[in-house]
Amino acid sequence: MPNGKSHTIATFATHGAVIALMLYYYRIFLAQELFGISIGFLITLYINPDMDLRRRFPRQRPIEWLPWLFTWPYSRITYHRSLLSHGPVIGTAFRIFYICAPIWVLFYFAKIDISPVYPILPWVALGMVISDTIHVILDITVTSVRRSL
Repeated sequence: MPNGKSHTIATFATHGAVIALMLYYYRIFLAQELFGISIGFLITLYINPDMDLRRRFPRQRPIEWLPWLFTWPYSRITYHRSLLSHGPVIGTAFRIFYICAPIWVLFYFAKIDISPVYPILPWVALGMVISDTIHVILDITVTSVRRSL
């Protein structure tokens, strides 16, 4: 399995390629679409298929406790490389639901209107799906090569 640095490099490289392809094929500046896909790629730098590996309590710095508290239930629900964690579309949809459900509940009770961001959400989801698919392809490729050697 590749390390986090390899996944980050692959995410940035794929992000650049996707943005270049969109600009080439559409030949106009699509601000909303490009922004949404970029946000999706950036989200997957932290909220990625390997989020289920964060099981140990961080003892180094208290600043790491809050992200651990957020990801610990996810690591108990899913298993590493299961369909819910590494399924390119299913896993991404599950993580989006896991992240957004508490946020939507909070916004609902705080009566915060989030309807202006609805047009960008499909593009954010598309960016996340592309990034997660590259993550899974990299996992499968590197694991296959290491097993064959």
